Amino acid sequence: VEGFAGTDLASVLSSIGHQHTVLSFEPSLDAMRAQDDEDIAAPTERTAMVWMVEDEETWNQLFQAGQAFMALAQDSVQFGEEQGFSGYRLMTEAVEGGLFLGKGYLVLAVGEGVVEQTLSILNNPPAGKDALRNSELYARAAELLQLKPGLSFQLTDGKRQARFLYQI
Repeated sequence: VEGFAGTDLASVLSSIGHQHTVLSFEPSLDAMRAQDDEDIAAPTERTAMVWMVEDEETWNQLFQAGQAFMALAQDSVQFGEEQGFSGYRLMTEAVEGGLFLGKGYLVLAVGEGVVEQTLSILNNPPAGKDALRNSELYARAAELLQLKPGLSFQLTDGKRQARFLYQI
């Protein structure tokens, strides 16, 4: 890492911070060709991982060093600016996504529209009743579980997930 970006691995790993968030968006249903040549709907995962970085400059150095390898990507990866973040956009027939840095966050997004949606959420966080912490879903979870400090939490809207699965 030192020769590549001018920083050591320990600095890179410690700069990623302590807050890591995984966002799972409703999967998209894409038509797939079944063995009998009939189209079927298959879910495509749409996920983002967001880290609140403690040393954005370290990641900036890595991003700048990575630009030298863009010629190898044959136009499927482009470096650019989006919504105040800078990073790499992956656009292939098989997958859409990106790795972006800005405003104290490192974002890895995979799936149709996930980059745009995640960066927009970071730029304009939900407030009031629109925020998960203030939602009926969160209040119901708090009634069912004793929410204590922990390493990891997952909250899923089961009704919404069941509606989606019913479509398949």
